[in-house]
Amino acid sequence: MEQELRNIILSTTPSGYMGPTYSIKHEELDGIVGVQMEGDLATIETIPPVKHGKLNLNDDAEVETCASSYSRKRQRNFENWKNIKAKVARNKGQMYTTCRTNQQVPARAVGKACKCGCFDKLGIVNIKEIFDYFWEIGDYDLQNAYISNLVTSVKIKRSRVKDRPSRQTRRLSYTLIHNNTVYSVCRIAFYNIHSISDRRVRTALEKQCAPGIIELDKRGRKITSKISQVRRQSAIDHIDSFPKVSTQDSEAKSPHMEYLPSDLNVNTMYALYLDWLNANGSEIQPVSNHYYRDVFNSEFNLGFEKLNNMGHPVNG
Repeated sequence: MEQELRNIILSTTPSGYMGPTYSIKHEELDGIVGVQMEGDLATIETIPPVKHGKLNLNDDAEVETCASSYSRKRQRNFENWKNIKAKVARNKGQMYTTCRTNQQVPARAVGKACKCGCFDKLGIVNIKEIFDYFWEIGDYDLQNAYISNLVTSVKIKRSRVKDRPSRQTRRLSYTLIHNNTVYSVCRIAFYNIHSISDRRVRTALEKQCAPGIIELDKRGRKITSKISQVRRQSAIDHIDSFPKVSTQDSEAKSPHMEYLPSDLNVNTMYALYLDWLNANGSEIQPVSNHYYRDVFNSEFNLGFEKLNNMGHPVNG
């Protein structure tokens, strides 16, 4: 999520377009570049356009790099999952293949022009820039914020209904911004320029809590029975406390793997983990054996020393 927000904040906007300020309800956005936290709200500010969509860093700019780490078993690579790839492509308006039905969905494109001349008023070049900017955002929540900022509910100026109050008291007003100029367009033009449906606009408006503040999309975000970081860290600290053994043979064959004494195994270590928490009088609820084993496999690259008939280690 952080990397996606960085890309959105640093992306090039349409010529002369000063992006609005969006606020999103999310507690995990604190500390991200371009995000200001106020309580449980995150204010995401767009910056001036960057030439060619790239950020020019100074020589003294600090760039964080993540060192490669090794674990006992391979890590999950979310970016290469079929459903994640389809989701990313869908949010960018690109062609993708559905995971369940295996059907190919074509890429988004600007729709047909309306009959009231909105396309002529904007021009095809400006329309293409607006379309590209919207889909280059690539994030469902920020796209909703963009839509809710341009679609507003206004009172109707007059009613044609006689002898009774009109059931329609408000209507939606659609606007577009380009070169610091605000254009009022019709509903069909707004939908076709962005290649979105009526349902997408309604959803964006329903998630709007206040002007400039939207509720995050909650689909797929619920994690049942999530283990707290404190409990997970207790398992990490306990596994890390065991002394490692090594030989020249093991270091040569497996330079990135460390070994524990041969009299240990994961079940024995878990039993010692429970005793360790009780002995320290810790109020931390212990993790399960299965979770302890998962931490052992994902956070460490550890093996158990093997001995031959002569009692010499045969690791590697």
